[in-house]
Amino acid sequence: MMAAQAVEFDIELNYIIPVEFPELLVGDGARLRQLITNLLSNALKFSKGGKVLIEASCISESAEEVIVQIKVADTGIGIPADQRAAIFESFTQVDGSSTRRYGGAGLGLTITKQIVGLMGGTIDLETEVGKGSTFTLEIPFEKQNPIARRAIPTSVPSTKEAPLKLKILLAEDNPVNAMVACGRLQKWGCTCVTVENGCETLLALEKDRYDVVLMDISMPEMDGLQATREVREREKTSGDHVPIIAMTAHALPGDRERCLEAGMDEYVSKPVNFDELRAKLSAYVN
Repeated sequence: MMAAQAVEFDIELNYIIPVEFPELLVGDGARLRQLITNLLSNALKFSKGGKVLIEASCISESAEEVIVQIKVADTGIGIPADQRAAIFESFTQVDGSSTRRYGGAGLGLTITKQIVGLMGGTIDLETEVGKGSTFTLEIPFEKQNPIARRAIPTSVPSTKEAPLKLKILLAEDNPVNAMVACGRLQKWGCTCVTVENGCETLLALEKDRYDVVLMDISMPEMDGLQATREVREREKTSGDHVPIIAMTAHALPGDRERCLEAGMDEYVSKPVNFDELRAKLSAYVN
């Protein structure tokens, strides 16, 4: 998922998974992917021209449970000693000038810590200014016997789904996420235009009309909530209303309500369930 961004930033991206790592574990795979994606996204933003390494291992194992350790190490700017204690607090960012230059990295770590806690795990940080940072996740997972693995049912749609034919504005600052989403939208018959932050969203809506806006929340310069509030304020004069669907990694209790309070019409959490997204978009056809 992050390979294109690594190439763009001239970063050597590697991973290590030992051959003895368990083949099957029971847990929330979607949330685990979200945790790794959040940490990896930050590592890439702050390590331009350097290296990023992901390493997985089992540090404890019983008959029923495995403690999985995942390290995300980078050679980036590092975090000053006086700011390490606050790095996981809501809306705290390391060195405002640096985060503006690199694209922002505050709220993602707060969400990461909260999700790790909900999964019964821990997150630690080792860092040195100018040399990089290493975030370490330790999360318990149940073991599963391969013989007991349940078959996954498959289904084949009996009829071909009708094309959506929607003109969509996608606000997403991650180029890989944008590429994947646009590819799926185009397969559904949609026209997709992408922007990278809230400011560009407002400019795009001034220049053209769209059937739906898919809005990320954490974006540099202006986030999705600010952009949505500004859109709704402008619509008080124009009398228009463009549907805005939040498409975001903010998936904790209360996040959906905050999006709706800002003026959004719908909410889809990341990693995106594309069946759910298509169902929500279908409501705006015609």
